[in-house]
Amino acid sequence: MKVYFSTTDSIDLIIKEEIDRAQKEIKVVSYLLPDNCILSALHNFVSKCGSQALFGVFDERTYHKSINHNAKNIFSFNTEIVSSADGCRMHEKFIIIDGKKVITGSFNFHSFGTIDNIIVFDEPDIVAEFAKEFERICCYKTTKNRNDMRGDNVLNVVLTAESKRDISHKTEKLIKSICEFYHKKKYLTEKQFKVLKRITTGGLDDRSSV
Repeated sequence: MKVYFSTTDSIDLIIKEEIDRAQKEIKVVSYLLPDNCILSALHNFVSKCGSQALFGVFDERTYHKSINHNAKNIFSFNTEIVSSADGCRMHEKFIIIDGKKVITGSFNFHSFGTIDNIIVFDEPDIVAEFAKEFERICCYKTTKNRNDMRGDNVLNVVLTAESKRDISHKTEKLIKSICEFYHKKKYLTEKQFKVLKRITTGGLDDRSSV
């Protein structure tokens, strides 16, 4: 483990050097799109390993507001945009390099002139935890991006199927997970939740009290 501070170190150049050593894969999770020398290093990495080897996860609001089109283009092959139904922002910041090293800290991988820090880990157990978090964020995105399906909208999606057999096992499982999530977040009333739960376990003909 190594620790760097912007008060004493050029942390953007340190990150660039770590990216320059990458051989197989880079995963970036950031509140802001990277720029300057970090973006340049990512460009070089893509030229060497291909765009399919670079993955990015970014906050929805900052991503769509950004005019950093160079960064958007370089991440266009593998990009997840995290939106949140409860208004929270995706504020994590870390880079996983070749599945062997993690760079994390307060630094946004963007030149704001702020005082920041980064920590570079190569301990396998720590890297593994960040790899798990990367996958969790991607799953978080796929659930949260359904925030237009609230309350009666969720109910209507289920009820449009003509019969129970029209819902595949995978879709049924997804509906159940969405229902549980929105019930937990109080986007579904108790009545709506009970109806949906009954439908997904007892058949679509069971529509009493809808």
